Amino acid sequence: MTDSVQPIAGWYPDPENPAAERWWDGTAWSDHRRASTVAPVAPAAPVAPPAPATPAAPVAPAAPTAPQYGVVVPPPAAPGYGGPAYGAPGYGAPAYGTPGYGAPAYAPASPTNSFAVLGLILALGGLVITFGGLTSLAGGIISTIALVRASRMRRVGQTGHRFGMALAGTIAGYALFLIVLAGTITAFVFLSNYGSDLSSYSGASLS
Repeated sequence: MTDSVQPIAGWYPDPENPAAERWWDGTAWSDHRRASTVAPVAPAAPVAPPAPATPAAPVAPAAPTAPQYGVVVPPPAAPGYGGPAYGAPGYGAPAYGTPGYGAPAYAPASPTNSFAVLGLILALGGLVITFGGLTSLAGGIISTIALVRASRMRRVGQTGHRFGMALAGTIAGYALFLIVLAGTITAFVFLSNYGSDLSSYSGASLS
């Protein structure tokens, strides 16, 4: 026994309101609804019943012929009555309504959050090429934008939001930027306070 294939996530006619659409998340109906994007189909015009045909006039019986010896004369034919001709019933054009609640004929394209990938690459790229921490800072900013977009996509039930990747890029980007910035400030303060002592010590060692 195989499990039935569920429709993919997308907007479908609302089973509770035919004039609206409802979001299917791939496993169940969500609470997100919107107005239907399919124009209603007008019902077919009623077809008038065909008029009954006039019955044909009865055929007069043939006059009897004189008997002839040695010749078999057939009896007169019974009067024939034409049967009523009924016209073929008219059928209107089939009215096609909105599709049912099964799987759609085509799968709607699902958007992807590409900013999450770019932000994580730049955030981690700050470990190799820092530029004073600006690479990681740029990755953190782009990942923040991706995180906001992923949150919106999750609320409406869209897939491909990459929320975890956007969150990791945001944390890594700002953390690496703060580490590089703190290291730069520490090195500057150290050289400002002890730079002259180090130069005099190195000069005395050389002499």
